[in-house]
Amino acid sequence: MSITRIFVMDQKNLQPDPTDYQIMRCSNCLQIAACLCSIAAAISGNDACQDASQCLNCLAECVVRTVMGCMGAQMGAEISHTLTQRGGLPTEAPEAASVPKAQVISRE
Repeated sequence: MSITRIFVMDQKNLQPDPTDYQIMRCSNCLQIAACLCSIAAAISGNDACQDASQCLNCLAECVVRTVMGCMGAQMGAEISHTLTQRGGLPTEAPEAASVPKAQVISRE
């Protein structure tokens, strides 16, 4: 998702907002913390540590999925804006992309 977002932004010569990078860094840090906490819980075997690990993992997953949703919404809005400027989606498929016509074979 992130690479597609960067590609769309590159094609449109758009610069990301600095806050975007801060949000992505926060998401990455939560994922790392969840991973380290899971390792610590596995090593220690402590029930409280395992519960904390599960909570942190859940939080990290919620943040990652929210960030990905926002990235998808940004890309969708940008693509819709581009299509609107170009007159929208074509109503018919181009001739090269259409289904070939049926051929009749005769034995004459």
